Amino acid sequence: LSGRVLDWREGIGRLWARLRGRRARDATQKGFMGLRMGRYGAALKHLTSAAPRSDLAFINYLSAAEAANALGRGDQRDELLVKALETAPGSELAIGLAEARMQFDNGQLEACAETLRALRKQKAKDKELIMLSCQVCQALGRIEELIDLLPLAKKFQVMPAEDCAALELEAYSLSLKQAVEDTEPANKPNQWPLALKTTWAAIPKALQLEPGLIKILIQGLMNANASELAVKELEKALKKAPEDELFVLYAQIQNEDLSARLAFLDKLGKGLRHSAPLDFARGQLAWRQGDLPMA
Repeated sequence: LSGRVLDWREGIGRLWARLRGRRARDATQKGFMGLRMGRYGAALKHLTSAAPRSDLAFINYLSAAEAANALGRGDQRDELLVKALETAPGSELAIGLAEARMQFDNGQLEACAETLRALRKQKAKDKELIMLSCQVCQALGRIEELIDLLPLAKKFQVMPAEDCAALELEAYSLSLKQAVEDTEPANKPNQWPLALKTTWAAIPKALQLEPGLIKILIQGLMNANASELAVKELEKALKKAPEDELFVLYAQIQNEDLSARLAFLDKLGKGLRHSAPLDFARGQLAWRQGDLPMA
């Protein structure tokens, strides 16, 4: 008799367990549906109530945190993320990234940056982490930090190559522009201003042939009264990358050594096809030297 009573109790226990599991699954399903339909209050209620009885409590708590975040309940979101971590030890990266994405979507960029920085100390090579870190640094204008991240972004191919190249060019352009703003006038026309020299040296050699970057550099040198150095650096660039816009810029540099510059253009032009910007630069320099009459 006692054996039958025990079997009966065990059977009832299994039945209740199945019922609780079924209710948890139903509540979880309703929670997910509510979350995807934008019914965040209902989703939060269903997901949190089902979590303790769910086979996937981690997913319940993480999704409930998303619902709480959508409702603007930051404290509750953080509590739910902690519970998610408690149910799945070792999930720090997944939970940290979820938190960072929610912070980013909420416009909490500083908090997002701190979250990502802490995560990178543990998982520096994670693709999603690198990608989001680049986006946040770009949004915050943290150019030096973005430049430090770009080699990892390229190495692990966290974004299409053309997007990475464009982001790299943008970052170095902003860095160089900042150096131009920080540059003090040079003591001599052939002397490198320190801020420009340091920043230019840090730019990858391949990018030093980008016309956009060269124009920023030359303008910075001209602003710093380093006209001789501007001519020298632009001539180096023209030998490697004779772009039309660089010829126009060459003609604009205010420097008195006009005959030497005309000789440089004549020599360079022998190896090039006919170029209107090259002819324009020749004409401008010749006119300034007095070889051509004013129109």
